[in-house]
Amino acid sequence: MQDHSIPRAAMIGAASGVLVMAFFSTGWASLAVGSLNGWGNAFLSPLVWLTGIIQLIAGIYLLIAARQFPVATAEQQAQGRNMGKWYGITFGLEGVFIGVASAICNIIGHTEILIPIIALIVGVHFYPFALIFNRHIDYWLASWTCLVALVALFAVPATPITSGGLTIDMQWLVCGLGTAIATWIYSVYGFREGMRMLRFNKQRRVGVTLSS
Repeated sequence: MQDHSIPRAAMIGAASGVLVMAFFSTGWASLAVGSLNGWGNAFLSPLVWLTGIIQLIAGIYLLIAARQFPVATAEQQAQGRNMGKWYGITFGLEGVFIGVASAICNIIGHTEILIPIIALIVGVHFYPFALIFNRHIDYWLASWTCLVALVALFAVPATPITSGGLTIDMQWLVCGLGTAIATWIYSVYGFREGMRMLRFNKQRRVGVTLSS
């Protein structure tokens, strides 16, 4: 008989989310730093990589902690497979749409708007996660990312801006920083949920020990 109801797969899911966000947040933040064309590289690039490493360590910590959790029941495994299936479909469609958008931008000769469009696709693909994982935070972060992409697409110059000897790719800066903020928040949320499950795990084990 299991002494608590949270399965190992749930903790692994939280850990995987943090690890995935470590990759994407580092990528988007690096895009923002790159938009400055060399300015601030001495301290901004190390800061970006440091946050990525912290996320990586946090994800690995949760992954190791998952060993303390029980194997999922048959019902939980079925539910997990269903969630995994729809996650895979959503993630796959995101890749397809990004590929199509890239091809279209190349064909029409407007590759300068590709980054905002990719950010928009990323934002839209977060919406189904709210239903798949029953999380309200996905609605907020999806809406934020879509707003960032639309502002960059329609209100920010697509060509670099030069001022005071500094050249900035404003669309890259807005999309990179805005999307990185969303992925950083996802990472913090995932780690917080993982720690919550870990505390619940320990409390249940203590309760079972005291009652036996």
